[in-house]
Amino acid sequence: MILQLVGLPCSGKSTLIKNAIKNNIPIKHFDIINADSDNNYSNFLSLVETAATKELCVLESALGFSQLKSIVLLYKPKDNIRLKNIIKRSEFFTASQDEQLYSQIIPAHFTIYTQKNFNKILNIFLKENYYE
Repeated sequence: MILQLVGLPCSGKSTLIKNAIKNNIPIKHFDIINADSDNNYSNFLSLVETAATKELCVLESALGFSQLKSIVLLYKPKDNIRLKNIIKRSEFFTASQDEQLYSQIIPAHFTIYTQKNFNKILNIFLKENYYE
């Protein structure tokens, strides 16, 4: 099964996934940033789909991919968490840029706000073997 974790840049998506893995939650992490060009997206997504036949895969991206059969999780952290990440990365986004990005995010099945929420959802899917 594929879970897509989507959300604004600098929201902390990578941190959520890395923390889940540190907590021994058995997931396979794919980050779209590793697909280095538009031409490689289809190959990258095929790799994700193949892996998802054997394990629970989490695909991280800002906007998501509507062509994938997946469950979409929208991550909305508290504003101060995102602000800290923006400062740490020396990146800046205007409110209108955020609005434009939000309008392009694929529709989510669930919205999560914390690491605890994310871990609970992962454990539910693992417990019920939805990925098989």
